[in-house]
Amino acid sequence: MEEDNQNHDLLQLSNAGVQTHLSVNYDLRTLIKSEQVYDVEPELVDKNVTDEEYLESYRRRAEAKLIKSKIIYKVNTCTDLTSNEKLYLKQWVADIKERKDRNLGNLRDSMVPVTPTKLTIGEVEAKSLYALNSVSRVSFERERHGLYSLSDLVVELSHFLDEDVVNKIETEIFSDRLRKEWGLSPDFKVIETRNKEISLVLNQLEEVAWRSAGQFDEKDLGHLKAMLSVKRNKDYFDRHFFDTDMQSLDNFVEAANQYDDRIKLLERWIVRKEDEIKSRVVRPPKSLQKPDDQLHAIIDAPMKRAREKIVSKLLIADEYGNQIDKEYKDLSSKELHTLTENLCLRLYLFNYEYPAFLP
Repeated sequence: MEEDNQNHDLLQLSNAGVQTHLSVNYDLRTLIKSEQVYDVEPELVDKNVTDEEYLESYRRRAEAKLIKSKIIYKVNTCTDLTSNEKLYLKQWVADIKERKDRNLGNLRDSMVPVTPTKLTIGEVEAKSLYALNSVSRVSFERERHGLYSLSDLVVELSHFLDEDVVNKIETEIFSDRLRKEWGLSPDFKVIETRNKEISLVLNQLEEVAWRSAGQFDEKDLGHLKAMLSVKRNKDYFDRHFFDTDMQSLDNFVEAANQYDDRIKLLERWIVRKEDEIKSRVVRPPKSLQKPDDQLHAIIDAPMKRAREKIVSKLLIADEYGNQIDKEYKDLSSKELHTLTENLCLRLYLFNYEYPAFLP
């Protein structure tokens, strides 16, 4: 997948046009938003649907979801609807209740436009543009962004809308239709779903359990020590290093367990340790008979202070717009957050790895 990335940020730390080459590995099931019936995207696995066709249908559904969400919000807050919104709401309910071909499979396509909008941001009325610019960290200018497609913006905004709310209202209207047509009990629903908060908590617990299951335990550590002890601790020279190396392994595994790429980190550690063992020619003095992390802390202490000084100079101004002349320890949480956010935007400069020269 190739694309040109242009970086823009509030502090304008950099402006670089860089071509990147990305290889994306994904599990299709992780792309589904939830286990609900209406969240499954048949088009994602339908080979007869091209990428262009799927994107166009997604744009059309995003427009409908945006309009429906606004109407739902107004009704919930007892805000008066405009004449167009009242007409849309009336047609929306009638489409679900009266159309004979409307069923659970195509329920979400109710009131979806035939084609996505062809408007651009430059054609948006001033009132709507002002409302968009009122959102934190959002800035649209007709001169710079006037030719951008409004449909792209609608698709991006749709990701912030709770799709479950629209889906539940539509399924409830459809359930009411079936209750009247078939004389079903008042508590009948076409879809029984558990509370959304419960689903979120369960999903979070599943993720925590999955991450915990991948961590090294005592048994794994024992196997690692047995593997790395092959041809070790056999002579007088190597015995001076062996216990310290095993302690270094213990400390490294404990630290690496917090990262998802712990296997890759372990492989790098083993390669580095093997090179270190091959380069040993004299016995270590008492001052160096310490695990790797303790030695690193001693050597890194002056460089850590230098890194903190670099970080304190990266921000041009503080959160109040004043020129920054602070030590690292004096930076506020908001300033550190802004700094980290701007670094993450351009991690491709560091091969997508957090730069080692920063604390």
